[in-house]
Amino acid sequence: MMFDPIGPLVIPAEYDSEGVETQPETVFSSWHVNCSPDEMDANPALSAFVVEPSVMQRVWLGDDHTDPTMTVALRFTDEQEYLAVIGAVE
Repeated sequence: MMFDPIGPLVIPAEYDSEGVETQPETVFSSWHVNCSPDEMDANPALSAFVVEPSVMQRVWLGDDHTDPTMTVALRFTDEQEYLAVIGAVE
């Protein structure tokens, strides 16, 4: 199986030129995982967890962050749900 567990996503805080925080850190606490289209074909039940972010933070080597074709983004409530679902499709 080809899964790339990422876990919670974090968008770092932004600061101006004087070091003053202009945008606080954002944490998406759900459990994020990448997989391949082949994995999706083999396990259609995963389609319930597919998300389509506008820009992916992490993709398979050689894929495009803004228009991925080799990376499918999945989102689970938490790590336990991810492990339960992945265990069910193995």
